[in-house]
Amino acid sequence: MNTRLTVLSLYRTKVRICHELGYKYGNSKTRETYRLQHTNMHRFINKRNRKECGTALMNTVRETYKSYNNIDVNTEEGKEMTNELVDKGFEYLKDLNYIKYAINMKKR
Repeated sequence: MNTRLTVLSLYRTKVRICHELGYKYGNSKTRETYRLQHTNMHRFINKRNRKECGTALMNTVRETYKSYNNIDVNTEEGKEMTNELVDKGFEYLKDLNYIKYAINMKKR
């Protein structure tokens, strides 16, 4: 499995969702990062306006990808860690889709 393509497509999809939530490409004014848990998501959805929501979520995505940038995938430990991070990436994508859906339902 080509993990590089998987990681890039996950990142691209997350950027697209954050853009739909108000993130402007290249904007990193808000330096807040969030750990998305089910209880935090509801509080996050209720307290943030649309523009801040996308920017804050994108900062979280960017910081996470930067922090795991130097993993050596040629070692066995690196491969295991990469697979775990890809799984976490899909979970985070699921959370982003939930937030997007909840904000769109709130607007109606």
